[in-house]
Amino acid sequence: MLISVLRVRSPLLDVDKLLASHPTVRPDAIWHIGEARDSHRTYSDSGFYLSLVDDDDRTWAVLVQQTFAELDRLSPLLLDVQRAGSIPAVDYGVSVGTTEAFVRSCHFGAVELQRFVQLGVSVCVTAYPTRDDEP
Repeated sequence: MLISVLRVRSPLLDVDKLLASHPTVRPDAIWHIGEARDSHRTYSDSGFYLSLVDDDDRTWAVLVQQTFAELDRLSPLLLDVQRAGSIPAVDYGVSVGTTEAFVRSCHFGAVELQRFVQLGVSVCVTAYPTRDDEP
């Protein structure tokens, strides 16, 4: 698995107002401060996440390149998020643990890191364990 997701969250974020000003943005999930998160917790912030690239048929370099294309497309949203006092984050999800991908290298070169800074976006890489018998 190789995916990228945009996450936006902040205790002060008016997520409904932000998304209303960007009607073409369709998040995968939206939450509000104080809403039930699970049976024992509530959200301490408001936010949303939006899938950027979700397709296993690519290399790491292609995933990063396509993620930047999506971030460029979403630049008006990113600017509004920053104006609202939040820092958008790109979370790259990778599966690890299978014979084919026991160790996955997630490399960001100087050019990519500079691009994230220019966009005002933080970066996270999340590893998800898999097993050889999973499809």
